[in-house]
Amino acid sequence: MQDNARSHVAGVCQPFQQDESIEATDWPARSPDLNPIEHIWDIMSHTIHQRHVVPQTVQELADALVQVWEKIPQETISRLIRSMPRHFREIIQARWGESIDWAQTYEEALAKSREAGKPLMVIHHLEDCPFSQELKKAFSLDAMAQKLARDDFIMLNVVHPVADENQSPDGLYVPRVLFVDPSMTVRTDLAGRYSNRLYAYEAGDIPELVTNMKKAKNILKTEL
Repeated sequence: MQDNARSHVAGVCQPFQQDESIEATDWPARSPDLNPIEHIWDIMSHTIHQRHVVPQTVQELADALVQVWEKIPQETISRLIRSMPRHFREIIQARWGESIDWAQTYEEALAKSREAGKPLMVIHHLEDCPFSQELKKAFSLDAMAQKLARDDFIMLNVVHPVADENQSPDGLYVPRVLFVDPSMTVRTDLAGRYSNRLYAYEAGDIPELVTNMKKAKNILKTEL
C-alpha cells in the first residue's frame, strides 16, 4: 500500500516493484492517508532522533532502523490496527459523508450540474466554526441526506466565498446551504427556518435540509 506520493511512483521505484512482484493497492487521489504504518514510521523517526549518537552513514541508519523496528512492542502495532475503524468514522465525518463525489471548484460544479442535469448543492462552511462542524457531523450521519447527496445532486463544499454573489443573497454567514438548478438559477426559494439567516442550517435542522433537498430534486424533474 502506498499513497501515490512522487517518491513512490518515481521511475526508479516502479521497475523495482515490478521486479520484486510487489502489487500496490489502488489508492484514490487526495484521500486521507489511513495506513497504520505511518504511525510506526513516526515512532521510529522520533526514537532515532532521540539517540545520543545520530547515524552518520546509510549503513548506520539502516542498522539503527532494524534495531528500533525490532524493539517496537507487538501490542503497539495491534493497538494502531484496532484504532482504524474509529479513524475511518472520523474521516467520513470530517468530509461531510461517505462515498460522495465532491466537485473541487464552483465552476467545475456548475459544469457538472449542466452536463448531468442534476441540481447543485453548495455548502458554505469554515473549519474553525463550531456550528459548521456540528452541521457537518449531523449531515454525515443522516442516511437520507447522504443518499440524496450521492444519488441526486452535484455536491460542493467551500470554505472561501465564491465569485457568484448569488451564493450570498443575504450575507456571508456560515454555515449556509444553497441550491442551483442546471439552468444556473440559484434557488433562493429553498430557504431554512431562520428569518434573519435564510439559508442557515444548524445540526438540528437536518430534517428541514432534507426536505429542501427533496424539493430541489422534485422541482427539477417536474420542470424537465
